[in-house]
Amino acid sequence: MPTVREIMDPNLPTVQPSDTVERVVHVLREHDVPGVAVVNDGGRCVGMVTQADLVIADEEGRDLHLPHMISLFGGVVFLEP
Repeated sequence: MPTVREIMDPNLPTVQPSDTVERVVHVLREHDVPGVAVVNDGGRCVGMVTQADLVIADEEGRDLHLPHMISLFGGVVFLEP
């Protein structure tokens, strides 16, 4: 049976705790990944942020994706829900 080291990708994108949600959205979209590791200044993983962290349910239990945004000219524009 293979080990995690043998199948993992050690070069995944990361963000820092001080990064904005907008930066996380850019990284997720740019790298087409469902989540990123949050690393501190020493390079130690201190958490994860996933697409699921950016989704909440409305009153009827349906997924309401937040933040609502569009990409425009290489930037992200956040829209009111």
